[in-house]
Amino acid sequence: MKYHLFAGPVLAAIAMPAGAGEQAQTYHSEPSDADFAAAKAVSDPIMQLVAAGSFDLAIAKIQESSPLLKEKQSDMAAVVAQARTGVQLYGPISQCILSSHTHTSKLRITMRYVCQHEDLLLLWTLRTDSLPRGWSVTNVSFTDSF
Repeated sequence: MKYHLFAGPVLAAIAMPAGAGEQAQTYHSEPSDADFAAAKAVSDPIMQLVAAGSFDLAIAKIQESSPLLKEKQSDMAAVVAQARTGVQLYGPISQCILSSHTHTSKLRITMRYVCQHEDLLLLWTLRTDSLPRGWSVTNVSFTDSF
């Protein structure tokens, strides 16, 4: 444990554990159960398409709700190509399950799904944002390193 040493003009040295005066981080806008359900309602259908190997349809569904990602055609085509490469390397996907979710605020919830291939598990991450028009996937990625 680290200690800070403080010396004052009248006081002798006082040892205090590092961080003893710090407050725990608190979130000021915790998502409600309804927020989590809404984020899941947006991400689950996309991951069902991924599990079926329908990567083009999954990306099209993401782009339907995200004007920013709709504009990134080449980036989204790269995600589809990489997903297909994943199937070539690791075999077809047999299932995808929701692994975890985290939040930055009630406006941003990140959903993580583990997809089971024949030879390896991949982690898909979908960042969902609550926008004025509703919940939308604003970022998608996957990795075999987790």
